Amino acid sequence: MTATNIETRVREFANLHNTSVEFVINLAELDNDIALGPLLDVLQAYCSSVHPIPVSLHNPVVIKQLLDDFRKRRQEQTRPIPFAVVIIGGQLFKRIVSGKVETTDSYQECAAFKDGLVAHDAATLLYKMGQFPVRFTTITNELRSPDTFIDRLSDVEFEQ
Repeated sequence: MTATNIETRVREFANLHNTSVEFVINLAELDNDIALGPLLDVLQAYCSSVHPIPVSLHNPVVIKQLLDDFRKRRQEQTRPIPFAVVIIGGQLFKRIVSGKVETTDSYQECAAFKDGLVAHDAATLLYKMGQFPVRFTTITNELRSPDTFIDRLSDVEFEQ
């Protein structure tokens, strides 16, 4: 996000919530948040979570404590959703680009299959492509957004 876009977003947030740009900047400094975008997101989520109770956004010290508590509660409520991965050697399968297999060591970047059967099919195809050792498994202890889960082999560039 560009500096101009973030400035506009801060101004719009301040106007919408009857506060000042200085409040947001002071809160960001207290929060050690260099990127204002994520701070505005969590602040908006907090305000929405207590709606229709109005939140007075004038004392950044008080709001910082409320946000810290809100973040902690949200993190405690978040449970990992299982997903399947394909492992080639010691690396996680990511995708195929121009016929070449890409791997990663990150659970956030790898191909996260919603369905274990699709992961099995991917492992079978990778084995046939000469990738070995290859296996698949289900990951149950990593947080990852279900929006990033893969439904079809074509999502990671396997030809259909």
